Amino acid sequence: MSNNFILSTSQSSKPSLGTLTFWKHSPGPMSIPKITASRVDISKDESKPFLLNLESPSETLSESFEISDIDSPISKEQGTQRSVLYLIALSISVTGLQFSFSIQFAESTQYLMFLGISPNITGLLWLVPPLCGSLVQPCFGAWSDRCSSRFGKRRPFIVGGGIGIMVSCLGFARSKDLAILLNVEPAGSCTSSSCPSQWIAIVFLVGINVAAQPLQNGIRALSVDNCPSEQQAQATAWGGRIGGISSCFLYGFAYVDLPKTFPFLGSTQLKALTIIASWTLFVTLIITCASISERRPDNEEIYGGRNQSLVEQATLAFRSLSKYLRSIFAVQFICWFAWFPFMVYATGHVSEFYYVEMLRQNPGTKQAEQLEMRERANRAGALALLGLSAAGLLTSGIVPLVFNHFSTEGKPLHQLVPSSLPWYYRVKFSWLTLRVIWIWAQLFYTVCSFGIILTPFPIGKVIIVSFMGISWGVITWAPMALVNIEILRIGDNPIQHSADRQTDTGTSVGTMLGINNIYIAAPQILGLLTSSVIFFFVRQAGAMNAIIGTSWVLAMCGIASFVAALMLFYIKDR
Repeated sequence: MSNNFILSTSQSSKPSLGTLTFWKHSPGPMSIPKITASRVDISKDESKPFLLNLESPSETLSESFEISDIDSPISKEQGTQRSVLYLIALSISVTGLQFSFSIQFAESTQYLMFLGISPNITGLLWLVPPLCGSLVQPCFGAWSDRCSSRFGKRRPFIVGGGIGIMVSCLGFARSKDLAILLNVEPAGSCTSSSCPSQWIAIVFLVGINVAAQPLQNGIRALSVDNCPSEQQAQATAWGGRIGGISSCFLYGFAYVDLPKTFPFLGSTQLKALTIIASWTLFVTLIITCASISERRPDNEEIYGGRNQSLVEQATLAFRSLSKYLRSIFAVQFICWFAWFPFMVYATGHVSEFYYVEMLRQNPGTKQAEQLEMRERANRAGALALLGLSAAGLLTSGIVPLVFNHFSTEGKPLHQLVPSSLPWYYRVKFSWLTLRVIWIWAQLFYTVCSFGIILTPFPIGKVIIVSFMGISWGVITWAPMALVNIEILRIGDNPIQHSADRQTDTGTSVGTMLGINNIYIAAPQILGLLTSSVIFFFVRQAGAMNAIIGTSWVLAMCGIASFVAALMLFYIKDR
């Protein structure tokens, strides 16, 4: 008995190979269903549909097929399913990178003010990270796309960025010692308004953020280069989990009196933290570079050729972006406009409210008691940030697993379970997409941001900030997964999306991710500048209480997040 199946496919100017997968169902031991799959390789004629003769079709539950073009500009390695250990090794270098970012959030402001740098200059230095992300990372991404090193396209930049971060972190924490060692500043406190140690610290702070760009871009590009489209959400989720674990560990270390507990790490808390961060980054870089292989690209595979300028390379990459990807970039812009001011000012809002509330409940307190209250208020703000990191970690661990089990988005047909299996194998929701999860995360952020403003209890503010980690866990996962998947989709059909037929998306991954980072970093600058304008008008109105200014900033963030949710609502799923 035989049966013919005719499978139509799009025409191609190049021959390719197709694979037809047949699911078979038979009873196994103890009546447990046994699933087997047989794969048949078939050739594709560029002008004819597939014609396949199938014997004994009664054993076949369902038929599905997957076509993979062997001449796709995307690397063949992207078609290989990766194990969980591989994905962990791919993302584990995020640990050291996240340590360096967390040190800046937790320690840099206090350290710079300890060196005598004015609060106004310290505030301006917060523009350094987003400026480097907007201007520096696209350049490193473009350079990595046309790198022909025998070590690969991404690993030289990952290693170089990691070394730069280690040197800069260690130098930043020891800027005072270096100034004394170089005999440009006397021991003790500097009475000058511009001490050499201040300039050394600023240079190393800039160095940390510059060196982070090739490392961050390289890790993301390595994921796109080596993982198939259906595993991009999983790979991005592992990056988010590792980043969340890293933040929790570093904030936990920050609570410990490290110089007293581990005196061999350094005489100050910051010195000890930079030692831990540097060793962690060193070990994780070795794991990633030793576990993830890259093949040396041929000369014709190097994007745009060696004679093409960075501007031309970036222009071609931008023109190759699909309308869908540009829409995602636009939503990310609004999203990060909402998030970055929150990360900078939310803990200050909680701490100041906590302090004012304690003063109101305890009138007539002495100065020493007020200092103790201030310390307790600062710990409350730090506790809120720790709760946010913990909630983000739980979200990045649970939500991607739920999505992977119940969603049909991004799964090839041969991975879907046949309809004859029990219901608990077949519970899938077509509406459960990354875009829908992202929408709910933005709406949840909006509700929580106004909840922080309206809650009259200090502990309530701490709890709400902690719960916003749920939104943070989604924001650091879903958008990046959508971007990576779409870049791979463009690479599968570059001519359809590109205005220039010479654009090779498969080898422009670093450039595209660099462009994506502009939409992430630039709104952070705009968010900080807008917050400064809000604080200016609040002071002009005669309100000297910092709580009022931060409340208006949080309201701005909530409104921006709602706008991002509306924009996502009008974007159609792929």
